[in-house]
Amino acid sequence: MKNVIQNLNQTIEKYYPILKEMDDVQFSIKPNPGKWSKKEELGHLTDSAQNNIQRFIRVQYEEHVHVMYDPENWVEFNNYQNKEKNDVIELWYQLNKQIISVLEKMPADKYTTLMSFDENASVKNTVLFIADDYVEHLKHHLVSILDFKKPT
Repeated sequence: MKNVIQNLNQTIEKYYPILKEMDDVQFSIKPNPGKWSKKEELGHLTDSAQNNIQRFIRVQYEEHVHVMYDPENWVEFNNYQNKEKNDVIELWYQLNKQIISVLEKMPADKYTTLMSFDENASVKNTVLFIADDYVEHLKHHLVSILDFKKPT
């Protein structure tokens, strides 16, 4: 878990200042009506962080943890498109700092505990796998957000 925590911390510290420097207009452009803007995509990452905080806390005291969410609805209902760019960035950053805090305090014997984030609750993964997968998911979206190509 130490490597996952270090990877998460390095990732957010690397991308935080880059996100802050992004042009507000570029951050808010929707490539087409059915696609997220970069701001909404970062909002999706805040939603993912919120759900993972819940997973990482609940797995420490509940026997059967199954937390999943619908990204499209979360982004829409959180209304990221109409929020200030820096507010979304700060929320993303602080939620990831909280994940680091929760994971640092987590007892090592919980790393192999199984939980589900799949529609099918019988599909389970270890906490360590889910934490590592979360960081890889985060990186994937950050690379997408920082792709400055103009919409076609």
